[in-house]
Parts: sequence; structure tokens; C-alpha cells
Amino acid sequence: METKPDQKDPLEGLRFRVALDTTTICNLRCKQCFHTLYHTRALPYRQHEMPPALFEKILDELDEQIDSLVLSCSAEPFTNSDFGRYLAALRRRQAPYEKWLATNLLLLKESLARDLIETGLTWMVVSIDGARPETYKALRVGGDFDRLLDRLDLVNRLKAEMGAERPFLRFNVILSRLNLEDLPRFVELAAEKRVAEVTFQHLVPFEGLGLKRQTLHYESRRKVAAIFEATRERARQLGVALGELNDLKSPLQSFGDFLADLARRWRKPPASLPLLERIFCYHVWLNLVVNSRGDLFPCFCWINDAPMGNVGRQTFREIWESAPYRQLRDELLGERPLRAHCLDCSRRGRKLLSRSSFREQEITLHEL
Repeated sequence: METKPDQKDPLEGLRFRVALDTTTICNLRCKQCFHTLYHTRALPYRQHEMPPALFEKILDELDEQIDSLVLSCSAEPFTNSDFGRYLAALRRRQAPYEKWLATNLLLLKESLARDLIETGLTWMVVSIDGARPETYKALRVGGDFDRLLDRLDLVNRLKAEMGAERPFLRFNVILSRLNLEDLPRFVELAAEKRVAEVTFQHLVPFEGLGLKRQTLHYESRRKVAAIFEATRERARQLGVALGELNDLKSPLQSFGDFLADLARRWRKPPASLPLLERIFCYHVWLNLVVNSRGDLFPCFCWINDAPMGNVGRQTFREIWESAPYRQLRDELLGERPLRAHCLDCSRRGRKLLSRSSFREQEITLHEL
């Protein structure tokens, strides 16, 4: 679809955080991760790696729309047989935007670590979940805590040898009752290993994992608040940046959320409200997620529904201006009734989390 001369380009001024997976595989069977369902349900685990030509096409078409590039989102990037191909493409382009990578770090080799530093990787986000060997082993099944610490030391050593400030290191922790008491220790470990920041996400209990009662919704509010505050204080003492620890809502606040959501389902927001207050969720204007086959999704939570298109067979502009994408944007702007997928989403940016944020989620595992 072409833009008429007198129309504003619908992509003008938009910059996205583009997250992509170059593989479908993970080397771990983490207790909290949907990848584990492939094994518990005896589903076929489709191994696929993104063709380098597709990676180059994505960079070419989205060049002016990329605010930051995330080189992994739901799989372990270093299971890819030749991850260096993608880094070489970024070096050739001298890509100016931020480059991120999420990894469990266990498969990192020295040669690849040097490649990442030379490519100008901005942030390396390390999925950890346990700050003590026993917690780590229980949650990150198949992992090796000592190996993790050794790989952190490797990155820090190479950065010093190469005179590089980056990549900055960040721990990402999935919060649950299983690791709640480890929280201050995550901060201490970050200080020991020169990790700049620790961030948190609440456990999403996918149906079939049997973890619903391990979410913090079922923990004492007083205990959660005390550990959160102890973690914040330890971070202040050690100079470690801390991501937001979202407190839990009271039953009365949760009921207010329910009423607001019910009204939102049936009533269009008044036009008198400022645009920023009418938008239900911003993720669609900020994020793009692409799997190894080129399927494009509008946000990180788009698990069960079909993709908006495929960047291998279509241009990004064709996908962005397609009827499904336009309908979704209209819904989030209040022009149409919201679909259940968005209305019931547990990760739409609320600062306080209610019971609905911790419901057990069915997952159909769209083909990877």
C-alpha cells in the first residue's frame, strides 16, 4: 500500500525496539519457562535458525525505524550454530543503535565474547533466577551456577583486556516464591561481578507448568514488602541500579481494576481525554518481535495469536499498513472494542499488580 502525497507517512517518527530470535532452541529446561512444555507434553521441538539473508533484509527494511535491536527474546542465542554471522552483518553496517542480547551465558565461548565486544554490544542481559547454587539449580534445570560465574568473569576480563566499557551487564530475574528470599543476594552478586543493574519480571504461570501458587500473589504481602525494601536498601548501599519491584495490590485496589477493565470493554474512552490517556497500551508503537522464520508479532506477549505478517515474504510497510495491524491500533486507541487478548494481558505496564496479573495462562505455542 503506497502513501498518497498529501497523506502523512504512517511510519514517520516511529522508532521500535526490534527483538528477534535467530534460533528456536534453548539449552536449559527452566522450571518457569514455556519451553519446558515441549518436553512435558511430548511436543515436537522444531529446530530452526534464521537465514542470514532474512536477518539482512530485516536490518535493511527497518534501518530507519530501529531504536534498539535485541538479538534474542525467547530462545538461547548461543545455541545457533554460527551466531557470529549476524554480528558480522552488524559490524559491516556500523549500526548506530543500541544492541542488546539476552542469554543464560552458559554456552558463551571466548571467541564469541570478543566478537560481541567488537560489535559494540550495548547490554548483555543475563537470565539468572537463582543467586545461590541451590536456588539456581532448582529453577534453571540443566544449568551450572559455577559455569555462570566463570562466564561473567570471562566477559569482565575481556572487557578489561580490550579497553571496552561495554557491554554493560544486567541480571534479569523472574520473581516467584521460589526465589523471593534470594533478592538481596542478587544485588550482592551483581556488585561482586560488576553487573550494573538487576531487573525483575513477575512469574507468568503458564498452564501445564503447575506454578500458579508459586506466584507472589500467594505469598504474604508483609513478607514481600519487607524483602523488596531490603533489596532496595542493599542496592543503595552497593551502588547497583535496580529495576522496578512492582508491589502487589490490595483486594480493594484489585476490585477497582476489575471495574475499570469492565468499563473499558464496553465503553469508548471520551474524546475529551488527552490522547496519551486514551491509549490502552503503548507496546504496539514501541516493539516489534520477529521469530527465526520471519513471523512478526506486535509485542512480547503475543504468544497464542497468529502473527501480523512475515517479513520474509512481505515488506514491513505492507505488514504495518495491513488490516489486522490497523484494527489492533484502532482498538488500543479506543476506536474499537478491545480484544480479550489485550484486555486480559498481565504485562501492560501496571505499576501495581492485581490478582489478574497472576492468573494461569493457557498457551497454544504458535509455531516457532
